[in-house]
Formats: sequence, C-alpha cells, structure tokens
Amino acid sequence: METVPIVAPETNKETHVFNAKINNNALEGNVSLTYSGESRASFLYVFNNLRTEMKNEALEYYLKRADRNMMVDNIETSDLENRDDQLSIDFNLKQDNAVSSFDDEIYINLDYYQEYGKWLFNERNTDYEFAHKEYLSSEINLELPEGYKVTELPKGIDVNTKTYKIFVDFELTDNVLHYKKVFVMKDAVVKKSNFEEWNETIKSLQSIYNQQIILVKD
Repeated sequence: METVPIVAPETNKETHVFNAKINNNALEGNVSLTYSGESRASFLYVFNNLRTEMKNEALEYYLKRADRNMMVDNIETSDLENRDDQLSIDFNLKQDNAVSSFDDEIYINLDYYQEYGKWLFNERNTDYEFAHKEYLSSEINLELPEGYKVTELPKGIDVNTKTYKIFVDFELTDNVLHYKKVFVMKDAVVKKSNFEEWNETIKSLQSIYNQQIILVKD
C-alpha cells in the first residue's frame, strides 16, 4: 500500500504584508500577498472559472473585501494562469475612515482584515472542518507621524495547542509599529470537544481587534 505523505500547514502558507502611513483620516500604503499550496489552488480555482471580462473587477472586489472604505489600485500579480508557482499580488491600498484626530491625539483602527475574528462556535454541534490545513502570516507595519508616540501597545496572545496556533504581537521599532499575526490550523479541524477553548481564544482575539491604537504628541 502506498503511503500518503503528511502535508504540513506551511505548505499552504499565505502571507499578508501592509506597509502603511497615515494620510488625514486614512491609512495608505503598499500591500503584498502571497499564496502557496492549497491556498493558491483555492484562489486560482475561483478566479480562473470567472468569465474573462469579470476577472479584473472580481480581483479588485476580492482585495477590497467588498468594503466601501477600501480603495485599491496599481494591482500587479504573478502569472495567474500558472498553477504551480507561488502566487503573488501587490497593490496600493487606501483605507478611509481608519483614523480620527482630536486635539493632540490620533486614534487608529489598524486592522482591516481581522482574520478569524467572527469564528465563534457557540451554537455548532459538530466538528468544524477546514478545506485544508492553513498557515496565515499577516503583518501591518505602520510608520508613525513625526512628533507622535504610541500611548500603550495592546497586549498580544500566544495560544499553541495540538490542533491550532494563534499568535498576535505588537512591537515598536524606532518610528514603526509592527503588528504581526500568525494563524496555523494544524489538522484542518476544530473538534467539538475543543470549542470552549477555541471560543475563549477567539474572544481574546476579538478584544485585540476592538482596540484602537492611540498616538499622542511626543
């Protein structure tokens, strides 16, 4: 009998990097996305089954997450007809209504994707199965405006179980705030017996997502 190889979540790695600056009430900057393995295959399956005349609009809609506050342009991709190489997408993003200012303080809603933030299993009675093992690395690097500092960094989380890992961290280097998240679904399933533990982790994640970054004049 032929042995079926065990695929590690890293094989399906997906990365998001947003290098951002504040411009009035918006966050603006460049976004780089990469997809490998099953994350690439899932994206290409949907994209390549669209009618040709719909593909550009569909890609923009996907990158905006159907959010009216998002504007994307200068989209560049790797060969979307190639099903073997790593897929990459680069574009400029403007996220309106993410920043508000009052006197000498600036309030920032930093996270525009909030991955897994709604994944509470309060009423589900069976295991939840993902389409495949997942590995998502997401990073937002915010350049602070001159003369401002962060009042307090939110507290991150680091939960690592047999079936999943959820890691969130904030770090300030010079004038750049680094906000990093890693989500690893090791077995492509969340067992019903683990729902209570999972839900507590997601609630901690939601708490982070609900916090604003506050800047004050230095």
